[in-house]
Amino acid sequence: MTVKKTTFLTKEAIASRTPVWASWMFKGTFLVTTAAIGYIAATNIIDQQTKYEVTIFLKLFVDPIVFGFSRLFGIEIKETN
Repeated sequence: MTVKKTTFLTKEAIASRTPVWASWMFKGTFLVTTAAIGYIAATNIIDQQTKYEVTIFLKLFVDPIVFGFSRLFGIEIKETN
């Protein structure tokens, strides 16, 4: 019997395969931040300087943090009898 266990922030977790849900967490965040930037760029609600700062924040801080966080999860597979 194979037992799969999700681990976080261990040497085994970082070296093992990332769970599918963690990969999709990053992909979803990437799509949402890209859509938000597109919407902000297309509107005149806020000034250009604020648009620039929001874009930098989302793409240079939020996306890498979520990606790094998702990579800290791993799947530990154990064979049992």
